[in-house]
Amino acid sequence: MDFHGIIEGHDSEDKAYVVTDYPYGFRLRCQIRYWIETSKTQGDRFCSQTSNPKRPGLVWNKPKKSTYMAVMIMGFDSKGHVTYTGISKGWSNLEAIAEFEALAGAGYSFNSYQKSMIAVCKAIQKAQKHIKIEIVGTTNETPEDREAREAKQAEVKKDLAGIFGHYLGEEKAKAGI
Repeated sequence: MDFHGIIEGHDSEDKAYVVTDYPYGFRLRCQIRYWIETSKTQGDRFCSQTSNPKRPGLVWNKPKKSTYMAVMIMGFDSKGHVTYTGISKGWSNLEAIAEFEALAGAGYSFNSYQKSMIAVCKAIQKAQKHIKIEIVGTTNETPEDREAREAKQAEVKKDLAGIFGHYLGEEKAKAGI
């Protein structure tokens, strides 16, 4: 992962991390600010906002916002550019969650919501190992009954993959697990 150094404590426009010399088109320069906002219903998302050098004074353009993830952190890539990484409910396996926590480091100040979301992500992954849905037949089922049951089982697996695919991860969803 190309992530070198953590930027912490920038959780709103007012407390954003500001870069004062940023390209605006081919010739102009502007400011850009970055922050991670937390929604108690959606999670975290990365936000950036440039100033408009074509207008007098410091005028900010409309912010650009990423899609939500359960928890995010902000830092620098190898070129010194601001970037972010995070974990998602269901998509991030236990190894990815551990890597994310190690990347943030023991001293990172996650807020209480972020701490609870990390716990939720871990719980989802641990619980998924024990979930199996199976339609069982009776001891005296006919070959036609068994064929109908197996068709129904395949249909249920496909439906569950569609419904819970974003929680299960792509490979499990394709397999109908």
